[in-house]
Amino acid sequence: MFRTLTFISVMSGLAGCTLLPNTVTPDPAAAEQMAESEIIQEEAKTLNRMVAILSDANTLYAEAANMSNDPAVTTKLSGLAQERRQFGHKLQARVAELGAMPVERGEALGAAHRAWTQGRTLLENDTQLAAEEVLRGENYLVDEIEAMLDGQLSEPSREMMSRELAIIKSDRDQLADVCQTLAQR
Repeated sequence: MFRTLTFISVMSGLAGCTLLPNTVTPDPAAAEQMAESEIIQEEAKTLNRMVAILSDANTLYAEAANMSNDPAVTTKLSGLAQERRQFGHKLQARVAELGAMPVERGEALGAAHRAWTQGRTLLENDTQLAAEEVLRGENYLVDEIEAMLDGQLSEPSREMMSRELAIIKSDRDQLADVCQTLAQR
């Protein structure tokens, strides 16, 4: 029954981008500066892309937590979902400080990936698959943030991204240990 419901969810989920509600508005003075600066516009665009990725990560991780049959893994994945949601809200605030409107929605690619993951649960161990997919997401986040840090960011944005990168790397390493333990069962 669960697998049938999952299959139906996969088919209907292909259309749904995730939502990370925005609670901040752009700073009007910063918006004027941003209108005159391509560098600030590009930074806001880059940070907004990361907000969309984090929105997808939050949803994927929460869904993965629900797939898990192991209470410890469920707790770990739920915690990671919440951390990525909080990071997304921090970035939304930073985008507003720059004078831009923060995005609220994830990407279509994220919706497709979640549907693909749900489809895989029809054939594989739910707990191990859930942890592995979140690990893939964490690896993707690390790669994306490292690429952002190689680009042009203001010092406040660079500091924020560097702090979060250290947290994500630590979480990723802990999750890799969980995945290795699950694989040995």
